[in-house]
Amino acid sequence: MSRLTFSYRSYTHSMIMFVELVNLLLPCYDYNMENRIIVRTRLVFDDNRHLYYTEDPSILAEPFADLMCVPSKWVRQHFKSFNDITFEFAYNEKTHIEELYGCILDKIGFKKDPRIPRDGWDGANPLRIIEDDMLIGIDDYKHSLEDVLTRYHIKDTLHTVMVFICTAGDIWNDDGLRYYMPSRENCRHKSPHVHVEYKHEEKATVEIKSGNKLAGNMKAKRMKVVKEKILNNQEFLLRCWNDKTDGLSVDINYYLGITPIIENPSF
Repeated sequence: MSRLTFSYRSYTHSMIMFVELVNLLLPCYDYNMENRIIVRTRLVFDDNRHLYYTEDPSILAEPFADLMCVPSKWVRQHFKSFNDITFEFAYNEKTHIEELYGCILDKIGFKKDPRIPRDGWDGANPLRIIEDDMLIGIDDYKHSLEDVLTRYHIKDTLHTVMVFICTAGDIWNDDGLRYYMPSRENCRHKSPHVHVEYKHEEKATVEIKSGNKLAGNMKAKRMKVVKEKILNNQEFLLRCWNDKTDGLSVDINYYLGITPIIENPSF
């Protein structure tokens, strides 16, 4: 009987200890236990007509270089390595969207926040969440991540994009051909030029004075159209070059041979 009583008391004592331990751990478990979710982030460009993925940073190479504190050449060479990233993110009920956003910037390699305006960059609020057929903008980064995941029934993988405006310096959009000049033009082409893009598939850098292609993969049949348009609008394009870019301003009349510098004038 005493043996039975002893076993019962030991069992009761063990259960009490177990319940006390559970009560002690439960607040920690509910509040501090980290959940994990897979996050996929892609860089998306917005030209006011399309949202699109690309493997070429185009005119955003310079702004991205500034955000990453690296040369623009490095951005062009390594863009594929950071324009589509996947990682695991740990969170709990206190985690805000701001913390997820900071982690995304770190994974991409941005040292500066794209939301903050700076010289040559107007600032942007790039983060969006993709769920089913919705592209969800985040206005308040103090939102709870857990609340957002619950609201949109997101469980295993969170699909996000960083949307960047790609319209700086637009001049014309004509039959699928987009003519533009980035605000930063400290590149290898010293002569005034214009960039032309055809449906995000073909590109060319074209000298304004000659209409010749300096670089790019644009096909000859489209280059013929581009060259004609540029040569017919040289003066206008040179004014755009002086107004829109940080390239050295050129004297338009001198550049086009209208008012050359005369040596030893007879007048």
